[in-house]
Amino acid sequence: MTDFRIFFKKLIAYARPQAQDQVPIRFRICDISFLKPHIKKFRSRYAILSIFVLLSSVLSLPGPAITGYIIDKVLVAKDATKLNSFVGLLLAILLLSEFIRTFEEYLLLRLSQEFTYSIRIQLITRILRFPLSFFKDINTGYLVSRLDEVNLLGNFFSVAILSFIENVIRFMGAIFLIARYNLKLTLIALLALPLVFEVARRSMGAIRASSLSVMERSAKIRGKIQETLSGIELVKSYAGESRETNEINTGLSSARDSWIPGWTSIPWFPTPP
Repeated sequence: MTDFRIFFKKLIAYARPQAQDQVPIRFRICDISFLKPHIKKFRSRYAILSIFVLLSSVLSLPGPAITGYIIDKVLVAKDATKLNSFVGLLLAILLLSEFIRTFEEYLLLRLSQEFTYSIRIQLITRILRFPLSFFKDINTGYLVSRLDEVNLLGNFFSVAILSFIENVIRFMGAIFLIARYNLKLTLIALLALPLVFEVARRSMGAIRASSLSVMERSAKIRGKIQETLSGIELVKSYAGESRETNEINTGLSSARDSWIPGWTSIPWFPTPP
């Protein structure tokens, strides 16, 4: 029995990633604390955007209720006057929602670009102040690849994030409206939420770890490609095309396979520490 436990522990240790491949998978607020100065710079625009997001979300709530009232009351009573009034109200709400939505996306796009630009300028300014020894130790292609990852911060202000916020507000409004009709059924439906949140939390933890690993390996591969192209004369002089191709191919395969642990992980089991 003891031998089996020792074998099992060794098997688990072998299956885990090595120390250099381990990355933090739990999100912490301090991880994005460096964004605070940039957020303060655009806080007035955030306030305006928040108001429009709230308006857009609120305007999406009356539609189903009005439609249900038309089907249950107006059509049954065959009241043409009320039908025209409610259809006109629905069209007005739809047009106003689309106008607000278009303005939201425009404001979000501008904010995303300016936010990313602000961070990129600060980062480049800081990097250029490093001593010459830093640039001798770091591959240029690797450094440029990591600088390009700043564009990912623009996802904080993407349409997907905007839709997520709107859906949260709509969900809360929908729960309120449904609870008015049947509170017991609403509470029963809400019992599944903790399970959904837990599955999402575990899945996102594994995906985040894989994403960080992929970005690191992709940056190294880009550095290798830049180094190879910069020294192409030396590579051809020693007929090293095949060797360089194999090294790049190995790196690309490693980066591709890094996605597998995150996307195929089973969220029901604990994520690695």
